[in-house]
Amino acid sequence: MFMFSSSITGTIYSFGYTLLTGVIFNFIMGVTASRWMLKSFSRFKAFRKPWLYGGEKNA
Repeated sequence: MFMFSSSITGTIYSFGYTLLTGVIFNFIMGVTASRWMLKSFSRFKAFRKPWLYGGEKNA
């Protein structure tokens, strides 16, 4: 980084901070949205079967 001026270095750090913040926020919202969707699907009788969610299948 010594070849670039300090303004370019600040820009690179700002980009890295924005990228990291976006990735973390995207992960948290993805997990949260998935939980909300599974909870809303499980309210319907057709989706209350445990084997749909990785549980044991009753014969």
